[in-house]
Amino acid sequence: MAFDAIDWTLCGKYKVEPVWIDCQSDPAKGSQAYEQAIVQDKIQAGILNWHSSVAVSLMDVVAKYKIPHFFGFGATEVVNEKFAADPEKYGYWMFKGWPTPAKLSVSYVQALEDAIASGTWTPRIRRLPSTARTLTGDAVSAGRSRSSSKIGLEDRFRRVLRIDQTEFYPYFNKIKELNPALIAGTSSAAPVMSAFIKQADEVALRA
Repeated sequence: MAFDAIDWTLCGKYKVEPVWIDCQSDPAKGSQAYEQAIVQDKIQAGILNWHSSVAVSLMDVVAKYKIPHFFGFGATEVVNEKFAADPEKYGYWMFKGWPTPAKLSVSYVQALEDAIASGTWTPRIRRLPSTARTLTGDAVSAGRSRSSSKIGLEDRFRRVLRIDQTEFYPYFNKIKELNPALIAGTSSAAPVMSAFIKQADEVALRA
């Protein structure tokens, strides 16, 4: 919208021509598409992206062609580690939009801790089934598990969800046996989360 407002022109004379790159939420496909945009479409800079695993892969393409990439949203700590290992090489990955997921997940556990302390929520059994997906999901899950142990929530059941997964009934039937206090997870795919919430509700109603 900001570019629309200035007619895609910088400093009154430089015309910006956007080239849309579909990473398909896949590191290998994303890197291939990005490299194609550099070689064939002659892009001079990149901006944005979403998935952590794709961001880690794109860092090598950006370094290879020395194309500055701004405001990548890949949150995983692996981005920091890769950058720190060779700042001169990976310095073209200009900005990391999201903080490390493990740090963000602490706030979720703090909310649970406050609810328990105030008496708003009293879990009968403090077991915490969790779901994780890709690098970000793993980091969120790991951070949440460490924090949860401080308030007596035990991480008992963890599953990795595919980005295109929409069938969760077997998962819910399995965790029903644990009688969990809470299900916590992460995904950046709206259809996945919509199906997950709907089926969780249906299983709970049948119970």
